[in-house]
Amino acid sequence: MRVWVERNQRKAGATWSTVWEEPSGKRRRKTFASRHDALDLRDQLQGTNEGGPPPKPQTAQIRTAGSVGPSSGNGLPLWRDFIHDFWRVCGAEVSPSTLSRYRLVVRHFEQDCGPITMDQITRDMALDFRQKAMERPRGKGKRTLTRSAVNLEMKVMRRVINHALALGLVQDNPFSGMKRIKETDGLAQMIVLERDEIEAFLRHCRPDFLPYFSLLVRTGMRRGEMYRLSRTDYLRREGRLRINNIKTATSSLDRYRYFPVGRRLRDDLERRLSELSGPYLYPAKGCNWLIDNLRATARKLAASGQLEYFKTNLRIHDLRHTFASHFLANGGDLRTLMQLLGHKRLQTTERYLHALESRTLQAAEVIPY
Repeated sequence: MRVWVERNQRKAGATWSTVWEEPSGKRRRKTFASRHDALDLRDQLQGTNEGGPPPKPQTAQIRTAGSVGPSSGNGLPLWRDFIHDFWRVCGAEVSPSTLSRYRLVVRHFEQDCGPITMDQITRDMALDFRQKAMERPRGKGKRTLTRSAVNLEMKVMRRVINHALALGLVQDNPFSGMKRIKETDGLAQMIVLERDEIEAFLRHCRPDFLPYFSLLVRTGMRRGEMYRLSRTDYLRREGRLRINNIKTATSSLDRYRYFPVGRRLRDDLERRLSELSGPYLYPAKGCNWLIDNLRATARKLAASGQLEYFKTNLRIHDLRHTFASHFLANGGDLRTLMQLLGHKRLQTTERYLHALESRTLQAAEVIPY
């Protein structure tokens, strides 16, 4: 009997279907929310070699009885037996790279908590693990994990214990309901480039990275919005650039916002139209390509004395901060900036009311007495 698994893409999320052909040639299908459930049914059908109706799935019972090994004295399985079953299930649902990240997080949990049984995973243990994660050094250096990395570890552990919850091995998930750690300190971590520093970047950027830097610092758009720019989004006759509000759009009425195209931006866009033949003006070149080029240029400028050393930690989103700060410092109003950045609330835009560092240093000369 021929049996296979198909992925179904839906607006609410992907589902998985087990499809098989009966001896009469009739094709049948059963859909699941999890890929692992679909694979379980496929394995059962391949084992029976019959074309009858599929057996009723008993996923939790199969995983508990067939996969989790010897138990501790109180009848609950040891952590190593449970995690072995989790890798079997998770390996069928995520990519190999994601699975390797999961294994690293679980290894950290095992190092911090030691050999345990399932009933020993409590709320205090989860909080203690998060605290140790915030103090854990990153690599060989002395710097600790970033806050986003700590939040990712909590997310992974929440999924691990949710698997135990589905098997009935625990009563609740101590990692659920834990608030995410605030990943930024607001304006304290905001880096704004001065005008001479921007010009230095434009002179020393690599040729293939220069168009990306120029667009981000001159429009303040988000990275994902830049990747979605197509040839048809440049409205040449109207002198505007149509930007997809991928983060703040709530309906078709605010799906797009329009950015006025000035002389320098127009020259950049015309050059991109002549150089590229694909549908996108600024196609993605890898997940870390932008930040690697940005910081490599920043380090080169810092070595030559054209950039403050602390600004070598520049982020892609700081180019958005730079645009907004220069817009306000040169006479732009807050309401217009809100429209250009695609914010939904004016309070979000008010964070850019701080002056540039150069303007702040000149404040001592403003008062005449």
